[in-house]
Amino acid sequence: MEIIHKYLSPDDLNLIQKLVGEKIDLLYCKELYVDVSSTIIESHHFSLSCNKSYINFQNHEKGNEDYSYYEFSITESDTPLRIKREESGAMRGGSHVRLPASRIIRIDLFEDKAEEEWNSKGRELITVKYDSAFVFHLSNGAKFLLGVSESITEFTQFIWDGQELIDRLEGLIKRKEWK
Repeated sequence: MEIIHKYLSPDDLNLIQKLVGEKIDLLYCKELYVDVSSTIIESHHFSLSCNKSYINFQNHEKGNEDYSYYEFSITESDTPLRIKREESGAMRGGSHVRLPASRIIRIDLFEDKAEEEWNSKGRELITVKYDSAFVFHLSNGAKFLLGVSESITEFTQFIWDGQELIDRLEGLIKRKEWK
């Protein structure tokens, strides 16, 4: 049995720390995919404002012939990812999710695992552990999740408080916490 760890880099994790204490009321994205029967909203990426910059979350399917897994890409930019600014400074061409304005007081990082039994080595179990979801705890008592959507669409999920958030975390292991 082989265990492979595909976690976010220390530089990525330092960007997460910057969000603790930030007041948040909008998540930005280029476009949204909404299922009205659910509290899950998906997009190719989400951007959170952080002081005078934005922390961007994207999901990518990774792997090789022996295994596959989902990986967050976390970057920082002057504008939300894939949203342009006009000369006046106004943003155009994007979508957003409005939240009740509140400060981020804690962020939890959860890991998931993918297991592949058949691979180029024959029948050897390969387990890939990877970072799968962030839960943001707000000063108003609410919380939301940004997580990988395990599909070929490579969507990033946003889940607002509630049972779907609890269900999404089932079987995941809390790996790290920021306060």
